[in-house]
Amino acid sequence: MKNTAIKEAIQKHLRKNTVNESQFYNSLLKDMEKLNICRASVDDELLNLKRIIRKSNSHTLIDKIIKEDTEGIIDILKNTEDRIIFFDFIDNFSKFLILFEQYSQNYEFNYPDLEDIKETFALRDDQLHQLIKEINLDSK
Repeated sequence: MKNTAIKEAIQKHLRKNTVNESQFYNSLLKDMEKLNICRASVDDELLNLKRIIRKSNSHTLIDKIIKEDTEGIIDILKNTEDRIIFFDFIDNFSKFLILFEQYSQNYEFNYPDLEDIKETFALRDDQLHQLIKEINLDSK
């Protein structure tokens, strides 16, 4: 990553709580890699959910519900050959929410240092991972 100022600010931010920097950064990198696995599961399930939404026309049904178009809702349901697809949507949405909650709780309870860095410096997960990798390499 090109922005060394962010990297230096993160290192300065982390030095407050660190005794053995090299070991701490290595631990952060391992934690980030575990979080990446959780995040990949969330992303994969989101893509699956998107596929189900398109296949089931759930987005159109939800739009009709929001607009209180009762006749439109009934038409969609009547014209849907296999209504089981809506249960697939519900099941996949539930699975997505469970994975997201696990991911979110991992940040909050298992990796608070990473959550702190992410929020303090307004980073995406991929940016945070890249910076932690760079910091870890620099500390060796």
